[in-house]
Amino acid sequence: MPNQPVKEEDHPLTLGADKHISVPISSLISIVIATSVATILYFQVTSRLDKLEYDRDLIAIEVEENDSWIDDFQPPKAVQETVLRVRELEKELLIMKYDLQRLKSE
Repeated sequence: MPNQPVKEEDHPLTLGADKHISVPISSLISIVIATSVATILYFQVTSRLDKLEYDRDLIAIEVEENDSWIDDFQPPKAVQETVLRVRELEKELLIMKYDLQRLKSE
């Protein structure tokens, strides 16, 4: 096929300032509805993702607070003193048991 000149009727979608396009109204409505549905779904998905990320960040902050509380925990002073006294009593009890065994063996 040699180069033949292109006729205007061979290209019905040639656009210009003086050209007109006709689209069936049902196709136009379908395009508008599909675009609207896609836009609504996109914003719902992004909104849900934002909420989930926010919730995850709040949980991470709470976990960090609990972790630092656990790391920095010290029992009250009275409990610490009681633990020391119990350890001293255990040592004295062991000494008494040792002395009692020694006296029995004599």
